[in-house]
Amino acid sequence: MVLTAAPVQTIRTAVHPVAIGFTRSMQVRHALPRACDSEPEEGKTQVGSKAYYQGFLSTPLEESRGDGTEQAIKLGLSTAGIVGVLTVAFLASNGLL
Repeated sequence: MVLTAAPVQTIRTAVHPVAIGFTRSMQVRHALPRACDSEPEEGKTQVGSKAYYQGFLSTPLEESRGDGTEQAIKLGLSTAGIVGVLTVAFLASNGLL
């Protein structure tokens, strides 16, 4: 995929939400994706081809993900640890320990 610069587009924006009627112009240059004319590398599928979209339907879903309980426990424990460290640091900085 090659990114190319699009033509300059002028957008009018308000200076302040309360200041209705007072606007300023700014120029914005957007980068737009453009499909390459070259062939894909060996073993890769052309983006946007029929085989590309068929792969979404024919590829089996990964079933070994689990139910997410282990990830939730790890997230909860790490969050509790960080909050605990910050609480001890706060108490120590205020001479409460």
